[in-house]
Amino acid sequence: MKSFVKSMKKGFTLIELLVVIAIIAILAAILFPVFASAKAASYKTVDISNFKQLGTATAMYTADNDGGYFLSNSGGNSMGWGFGPPDTVPGQQMMAYTKNTKIHICPMDPWKDENRRIADHARELGWNVATMTQEQRMYALMVRSNMGYNYAFLSPWRVVGGIPTSASVKEGEITTTSETLLFASAIWYRTPGSGQPEG
Repeated sequence: MKSFVKSMKKGFTLIELLVVIAIIAILAAILFPVFASAKAASYKTVDISNFKQLGTATAMYTADNDGGYFLSNSGGNSMGWGFGPPDTVPGQQMMAYTKNTKIHICPMDPWKDENRRIADHARELGWNVATMTQEQRMYALMVRSNMGYNYAFLSPWRVVGGIPTSASVKEGEITTTSETLLFASAIWYRTPGSGQPEG
């Protein structure tokens, strides 16, 4: 009686390995763009949700302030918005209604860290981050908001007779509501490598 010894394969051949690698590469090439577009879509969904919350907060603010939008000289600082307390920027003025700083940050902005944003504006104003008050920190964070408020039209800041004057419009004064932007999402541009805003 003859005995037959079956030879067993102990591993993949080089051709089989290359075929598997090629299949994985093809699948990756197909799936990575799908994952990227799904991630971008989720960011847009978060952005839309943020806009809705800001719109609701603004509606509550105007209801409590006789239909008027945010005050551009809220603290009487003759320099206007961007130069610090005693003035407060729209993000601070609506904080009583939102109680959330995250909705002011676009999920597509690589600078999501709030402390980094605060330090960024503190450097611009010459403030020492270590000694900043809570009011200054909130001011700096809200100035670096990605949700840009249409202050030029809704709350134009001006000086009349040497006195800072708020000229924020009332809801009823806007005749072209479908053509008027309240907020727009934007990402601060920073000079590559510097970590600072371009201008």
